[in-house]
Amino acid sequence: ELRLISGDIDEAITIIKELLKEESLQTEHLLSVIDLCADYKLYKEILLDIFSSIKKFERTQQLYLLREFVKVLEEESEYRLQLQVVEKILDIDPYSYHEWLRAIELYLYHSDIQKASEAIEYALAIEPENPDALYYKAYCFAEQGYYKDAIVILDLLDKSKNEYIYTLMATCYNKLELYDKSDSILDECLKYYPLDAKILYVKAQNRYKSQQQLVAIDLLRQAEEIEPHSSDILYMLTKLYYEQENYDMAKETFLKLESSDYDEFDGKAYILGGDIEAKRGEYREALNYYEKALALDRYDIDTCLKMLYAYSELHDIDNMQRIIDYVEDLISDSKIETLPDEEQCRVHYLRAAIDKIKNILRNHIDET
Repeated sequence: ELRLISGDIDEAITIIKELLKEESLQTEHLLSVIDLCADYKLYKEILLDIFSSIKKFERTQQLYLLREFVKVLEEESEYRLQLQVVEKILDIDPYSYHEWLRAIELYLYHSDIQKASEAIEYALAIEPENPDALYYKAYCFAEQGYYKDAIVILDLLDKSKNEYIYTLMATCYNKLELYDKSDSILDECLKYYPLDAKILYVKAQNRYKSQQQLVAIDLLRQAEEIEPHSSDILYMLTKLYYEQENYDMAKETFLKLESSDYDEFDGKAYILGGDIEAKRGEYREALNYYEKALALDRYDIDTCLKMLYAYSELHDIDNMQRIIDYVEDLISDSKIETLPDEEQCRVHYLRAAIDKIKNILRNHIDET
């Protein structure tokens, strides 16, 4: 610890690794190492050594140490590492229902629906009627677009004990375009729970889909007051301002979105930011956002075309040519065979679209 305090990280890690190899290693020593690991963010350097050391202990002690490790990682909000440790626990104790639930939550946090669904089936094998596991099963159905199947499960649960059952069911009805039914579910929810941001958010979705954008904006403003850092609320509010051509308010709300809990690996926010800046005539700023989006999805032709337009407005011929070359390179025969199936499909559609455009231009070359 003194080495870490003085900044001699490599020497400290060497000492820790020597300690973890000691035959006389006690559980309290290992817990101290786990605390240091958390305090100084040494997960990458010594995580595997900690796992190896834990294996030296008997089964009961292994489970104790791993569960204590999970508690430390929860305090540090280290979700990916939590999942690794929880999976270690389940390898040792596959009948631990609590850990299966935690694994489900972490898989869903990382948007791994397939893994979450598998974990749900294990949890239900242990406790077939458990409401938490059934709720997560309905949630996974909804995420995969099986809204009717989700509703069937949710109908069996005691909604008065979990407000999320109401909001998930209302969201499913919204996706099925049954907006009045969705609203009635939310109104029933209000009998048991005070008005919260999630209820307002789903109500706003209902009003938006019913072509009542101004009402939706008002509901989202109320939701923002309750949860000012919700990326879902801020993204939808930004999008509605953009659609209403209120670009200054769209920009103001988008800046809040950038500092919210938004996933930095989801490119749709960058595209929306670029669209707002383009409408405001700030093409350089727009290009910054489009570049970020394209870095996340290099086959996004829509973003390529938006960049092409922005460069044309700046009279930047060299970069216009660069984007055109980039698109033509994407759809070249030599590239396609090396791509995953899903990307091959996208490239084929892209090539067909461009061929159609070229044919239209060739066939109408003398017309306006």
